[in-house]
Amino acid sequence: MLITKVGCCGRYNTIVTNLDVKADSPLKEELCLYKKNGSCGICVKHCPSGALTLDGYDRHKCYIVLRKNGELYTEFGSSYTDESGDDPNSVGSEVCGKCVVNTPCTFFI
Repeated sequence: MLITKVGCCGRYNTIVTNLDVKADSPLKEELCLYKKNGSCGICVKHCPSGALTLDGYDRHKCYIVLRKNGELYTEFGSSYTDESGDDPNSVGSEVCGKCVVNTPCTFFI
């Protein structure tokens, strides 16, 4: 999960560009309330797969749930670029994001 000063999100992408962009400086303070002072951890309670814990994140557990979502929710399109249907990974959209729903860091810090 990426937590910023204006809220959090859980999706990462790569953009390749020749645009001249000034880099931000690294954050100096911890924005996760649990890591900062132990006062939250709501995202861990929201995780339906048990992949997110107070000790870390098991991406393999999460991916099992994402694959099931991809099989169930085909009307949202594929998470992959292969739209032909030949690739078994192109069935549906593999998303969850339940960990970031209605948490303090979703809206502000």
